[in-house]
Amino acid sequence: MNNRVDFFQPEITDLAIPAGTAVVSVEGHVRGDLQPAEIIRAGWPGFGRAILVYRPTACGSAATAVEDIERICPMGAGVRVDMVYEGIAGGDPRPYPLFVGRAEEIQMRLGDREETVEIIARDFSAELERTIVFGRCVAAGQATEFAEDLPTIFNSGQLGNASPSLVQHNGRAYRVFAAEGTIGRPWRCGEVIEYLLSEHLPAGCLGRPSLARLLALTGNAVMPDLDLTGRNLAEALWQCCRAAGVQFRLDTRDSESGPGQGIVFYRPGRGREVELNRQPSGQRLSLSKTNIAELQGRRQRPAGGSRMSPGPSPAHESTVIERFDVRTLTLETDYQPGDRAVTGPDSRDVFSLRRDRRAICHIETVRMDFAEQQTHLRITHARTHP
Repeated sequence: MNNRVDFFQPEITDLAIPAGTAVVSVEGHVRGDLQPAEIIRAGWPGFGRAILVYRPTACGSAATAVEDIERICPMGAGVRVDMVYEGIAGGDPRPYPLFVGRAEEIQMRLGDREETVEIIARDFSAELERTIVFGRCVAAGQATEFAEDLPTIFNSGQLGNASPSLVQHNGRAYRVFAAEGTIGRPWRCGEVIEYLLSEHLPAGCLGRPSLARLLALTGNAVMPDLDLTGRNLAEALWQCCRAAGVQFRLDTRDSESGPGQGIVFYRPGRGREVELNRQPSGQRLSLSKTNIAELQGRRQRPAGGSRMSPGPSPAHESTVIERFDVRTLTLETDYQPGDRAVTGPDSRDVFSLRRDRRAICHIETVRMDFAEQQTHLRITHARTHP
């Protein structure tokens, strides 16, 4: 008899979760004749989109002709793709949303052997690109007024032109432009983002963080002289984010009430960590130790030269030294742009993170391939400046 206790690490060679089915809905109605081909998650400039495929040959004699595809999915119709997992204990499974958007483009192909239609749906970024920034919402005592003929310039000539206090407007408290002839305060990056979203979008159409969270994420950074007159809202938000060293994307929201999409602001590689592992060569494949099926890397020598501008480097400044294209073993639906990619202690150091402690890898784009049942990731390896 002895006091030794043996611990055994479980090893998984089969899928730990039951198989799931991707279900497409158009304007709230399930469409079994539409199949998802791929879903892409990304930030500026491509953003998120889904490609749906319609094949009349798979629908039998009741199939709709490809030229009448708008009977199935009209242009501009609301599109939703959910993953429904089968065999989960506890009753009926709840759909997990993968994509929410609207049909923006239809591509039809008539060939010798097959006729197909591809429907390209985009997330709320399409609406942001249709919205043009113009004019100014100006403080007028306890109220506000909108001056359409004034340019939308924040901190013009490096002089603050924001209202001294927050103004209640459209159900939210945010900063607007100071009235002409009054002393304004400098705009901060988070305040400009809040102003653009509050002033140029209808209330309740898009979930978004509070002003306090925006200011914390952007580090209370002051916006430089920035003219956004005539730019679309997506580009205007990107200009604001670039000044603060953050990025943004549109995300689905698993909520029965409220908007189905939300805008997410993040610092790449500073949020959630996800493990991407590859076993050493020669070992028997195990899903507990490997989720990378294929990896292609492209490394480049960092640009030379010294930084000539005065003052310290910005805290968010970094140099991209390598990019990876990763293909996972199975279809993974939980990865998001901005996630920090790491490897486990038993994995090969495929991202060179152990050799470079100042390096950070983050996911740029996610592409779910439903035909191959795999997920493709574009990962950036960057070195932060001290």
